[in-house]
Amino acid sequence: LPKTHTTLNNLNMQWVSNGNNFFSIILEPISFAPSGFRLQAVSSEIAPTRFSLLPSYSSNSQFAPGYQVSMPLPNQPGFYELTVFAGPLWDKVLKEVDEKIHPIDDPTTPFYCCSWAAQGWFSKISAPFSKLLAHLLPFFYSFTKSWVLSIILLTLFLRIILYPFNSWSFRSMEKVRALAPQVQAIQERYRDVPHKVQTEIFALYKKHNINPILGLLPLLAQMPFLFGMFEVLKSSFELRGAQVFAGWIDNLAAPDVLFSWSSPVIPVIGNQFHLLPVLLALSMFLQQCWAMEGTHQRRGPAILMTAIFLLMFYKFPAGLNIYWISSILLGLAQQALTRKRKLD
Repeated sequence: LPKTHTTLNNLNMQWVSNGNNFFSIILEPISFAPSGFRLQAVSSEIAPTRFSLLPSYSSNSQFAPGYQVSMPLPNQPGFYELTVFAGPLWDKVLKEVDEKIHPIDDPTTPFYCCSWAAQGWFSKISAPFSKLLAHLLPFFYSFTKSWVLSIILLTLFLRIILYPFNSWSFRSMEKVRALAPQVQAIQERYRDVPHKVQTEIFALYKKHNINPILGLLPLLAQMPFLFGMFEVLKSSFELRGAQVFAGWIDNLAAPDVLFSWSSPVIPVIGNQFHLLPVLLALSMFLQQCWAMEGTHQRRGPAILMTAIFLLMFYKFPAGLNIYWISSILLGLAQQALTRKRKLD
């Protein structure tokens, strides 16, 4: 993005859109074909943002600038027509508009459905997953008539897809648990030689074809779906204002609010208490403690991981927290089944 302005003359623009996560305004020229466009930075003094209104940034007018897109008009005086769409970024609505104003067999003009797109650092990873989830979620809602049940069913569907990864990971963890007595014996034997302890433990794991680091693969495999789910939930018009429990979860596309207070005195938390991220952190801590049961591993890393996820998810949409809690609980069920089969 330019610091002041830039003009691109070699692009033939069919239409331009501007909006937020849920609504958009789209302008499409009809009686003329503009060539190029101009992108102009607008200071936060003229176009204030939530960040620029904070005291720590109010003195810097160049912080978080807005951007104005200018479409060139013909030099000749006259009347020029444009199509203007102002409405929700709802796939159902956009498809209906596209069918009315865009010829289906015209491949040169992109449909308005393209105005909804994944954005951000992880958009290249999350885009295909968010598109898949954006189709699956309404599909489950079509027969459940409940967005919470739809999110849970979607979580179950993803768990089934990722079952081989998770099953392999849980079997690996059970092997680590089985070797816990031998690991403890090594730690006692070489108590005064720390480097020897690590060498012997790695040798033991290698002997039994165990790589504890690879146990993180299931979590990594779920990350693209998590990012995709985040994109869907933060910009899904259907979930905007979807209420689950009045006075607590009033909007699945926004954080849940159990109670609030007047002034934001607590860092990160602000002036609202969100219960779902706390339940997520507790379920994650329970999952990790149960996985480490009988292994004599320290709980410090588990506490650290729980704290990180609590801070990450604290202001995420309620629907995303419900998705991740459901995923953890289903993981606990699969882990219990794996352990029972091993005992049997």
